[in-house]
Amino acid sequence: MFGWHNKNTTTAENSTITCRFIMVIDMSYMVNFNFLACILTPTIIMMILYLLLFNMISKQLRKGVGRPVESRSFYRKERKLANSLALVLVLFVVCWLPLHIMNALDYYTSAEVPVVAFYIGILLSHANSAVNPIVYAFKVPKIKMAYKSILMKLTSSEQMGDQSSQTLDNNVSSNSNSTARCSMKIKPQVVLIANQDG
Repeated sequence: MFGWHNKNTTTAENSTITCRFIMVIDMSYMVNFNFLACILTPTIIMMILYLLLFNMISKQLRKGVGRPVESRSFYRKERKLANSLALVLVLFVVCWLPLHIMNALDYYTSAEVPVVAFYIGILLSHANSAVNPIVYAFKVPKIKMAYKSILMKLTSSEQMGDQSSQTLDNNVSSNSNSTARCSMKIKPQVVLIANQDG
């Protein structure tokens, strides 16, 4: 939209095109717009806001020595929630900043960043999406309860499946046992009949 696509990707009509991110996205977009404007600036603002929030909650808890228990428990809950959200922010910073810093170093300086470091940065950025649900599951009570109910449903359906398969196995084995009993009952009679004929 803004003209940051890489224009130097002209290829012959019949040649194979390999899709690489840096071949279609220009690094000036990745560094100047995506990192500096959309990631770094909001992250710094959010960190400042969290510091102010923690400072305010700490002041209220220090002042709350003579206050009612409800007021102190309210601020403790607020601090616990703020801790959870701050953890999400810290994990975001740890997972995303390395890749963007390497992109900025590669774009603005002549420093050679190893390719392996870029791969690790890309893996970290993808890991952030996998880590967030786990953090929410352990820190936010409503999400924890939702996960527990999902697990209970899954385990109960698995147990139902196990019980039905055990019931089926028991039915099959009891049928085979009754068949064996029937054949045992039939065999002596067959022998007797054979002996009488002989």
